[in-house]
Amino acid sequence: AMSDQWFVNSNGQQLGPYTGQQLVEFAQQGNIVAETFVWTEGMAEWLPASQIPGLFPAAAAPVQAAAPVQ
Repeated sequence: AMSDQWFVNSNGQQLGPYTGQQLVEFAQQGNIVAETFVWTEGMAEWLPASQIPGLFPAAAAPVQAAAPVQ
């Protein structure tokens, strides 16, 4: 389960804590991008949001992978 105490580094400012659900919503709204650094208890260091499992939908893979329409 995701932690409920997430912090976000935005332009050098530490924001939070936020719940995991809030973090997912931020990602969906574009408030958090792949390069945004986030941290939660137990993590050795701040990590880019792109490395947090479940934060961004896996469907963010290139659309070109879809079969061509006939």
